[in-house]
Amino acid sequence: MSEAVVRSKMALVVLMFTSVGGTERDPTVRVDDPVGPRLLRWSDKRYSIGKVSMLHSLFRRGIERSDPGAYGFMLARLLHMDDVVRREAAAGIDQLVILGAGYDTRAYRMSDELAGVQVFEVDLPAMSLDKRTRLKRVLGLIPEDVQYVEVDFNRQDFLQRLAEHGYDDSARTLFVLSGVSMYLPEEAVLGLFSRVATQSSPRTSLLFDYVFDDVLTDPQRYPGAEGWFARAAEAGEEVRYGIAMDDVGAVLESRGLRLSSQSSMVELGDRYLRRADGTCIPTPYGFAAVAHAKPYGETS
Repeated sequence: MSEAVVRSKMALVVLMFTSVGGTERDPTVRVDDPVGPRLLRWSDKRYSIGKVSMLHSLFRRGIERSDPGAYGFMLARLLHMDDVVRREAAAGIDQLVILGAGYDTRAYRMSDELAGVQVFEVDLPAMSLDKRTRLKRVLGLIPEDVQYVEVDFNRQDFLQRLAEHGYDDSARTLFVLSGVSMYLPEEAVLGLFSRVATQSSPRTSLLFDYVFDDVLTDPQRYPGAEGWFARAAEAGEEVRYGIAMDDVGAVLESRGLRLSSQSSMVELGDRYLRRADGTCIPTPYGFAAVAHAKPYGETS
């Protein structure tokens, strides 16, 4: 299966889950994304359930039986990363680079918060083209402050490709790497860390999620892990890389970055998945975390 098809399927999974999250009744846990569900097509087959709001409650119950933790993981990760993007935008970033962007909609649903910020969406050529086609159908045009950068992380220098599209390595930048690191080989992930640390502004930072290394060797110890592996395999994807949570700081330090903050998905579930009435969306996967890293020159 081609990488473009794989990325499209994995991106559709994320889009489907977050579209379902947009119909939560409680605004405390609801995903506020008017654009995402509109990107789905009926031709996306089972993924198009994200368009059918009347079926979302059935989907939530069904996925928690078949793949416990998946729904909570998708929502908690998105809500937390959104908060970090908003904080960084308020602090004055000049550029937002979304690596492995898929159908990420932040550039379109956060247009007020990101006013004046140049956004770069980086992904495989076929994925990028498909997204632009969907966006043009939904929005009528492609926003001028978004650049689409076609890159294969395993074969191309993503910073060089960014520079060709106007990326300024002296500008304050937030890199977002969501749902990508676990599917890349170790050398690609570590190389990405090094490139961000050494060839971007010291005011730059990297927000990324990762899975724990022991889920690769012993998935049965984590509820939902086997279902996650099965879903990835069905899409033709291979889970390749994980990091022990206690080792993230050292791994980043070896590549010129310092760990600014990190939270396990269980912690993020406690923070983001509690409704106003006290009930909770089921606990997300327990084998993943989100980290925020900065070059050593960044002190804020």
